[in-house]
Amino acid sequence: MVLYFFRSGRQRVNAIFPAEREDRKAEQEVCKAEQEESKRKWEAEVKLKEAELWIKKYKAAKQDTGVGKSKVFSDAMQSSAIRMSDDPIEAVAFFMNVEQLFDVYKVPTDLKALLIRPYLNDKVKSIVSKLTPDVDGDYSRLKDALLHEFKLSPNTYLERFNSCCKSGVETFVAFASRLKGLFNYYLDSRYVTDFAKL
Repeated sequence: MVLYFFRSGRQRVNAIFPAEREDRKAEQEVCKAEQEESKRKWEAEVKLKEAELWIKKYKAAKQDTGVGKSKVFSDAMQSSAIRMSDDPIEAVAFFMNVEQLFDVYKVPTDLKALLIRPYLNDKVKSIVSKLTPDVDGDYSRLKDALLHEFKLSPNTYLERFNSCCKSGVETFVAFASRLKGLFNYYLDSRYVTDFAKL
């Protein structure tokens, strides 16, 4: 209930009973608190969207760099690639395995030499460390240099094929695969591509 008082003939004053004044003040405080809460929520949503946008841009930029690409391909190859054994004759099998993986994962040419490094044996790593950067960074030249270093000639493959024996723990399937691999290495080293050349 509002009472009107007139003072000095012209001034009008609204007087509110104390209970109504406290109710109105409480409503104003609740309204102000709701406005501040909605403002905080809106600012939090804006910050969250900005953070998500920044993360997307960062991931896209990282993927575009060589580091991002090499990380993606390295993770993909980690479960499939075999480690190079200490037997030099197995180097060709190693290279055949990683080349199949390169084809499956569509690895860019400039990353191939970098991606095989974790799978090289210690002897090969020491050889690679002595190579020039232009050979070290090019997969095909690196592969040729390593195969040349191992001195894997056609005669070596033929001799290993003729003297190959099945070990006691080796299965017949694994033995046949090893024989087939040695025969294929021999044919590749002699540049035999069809039956007439054989």
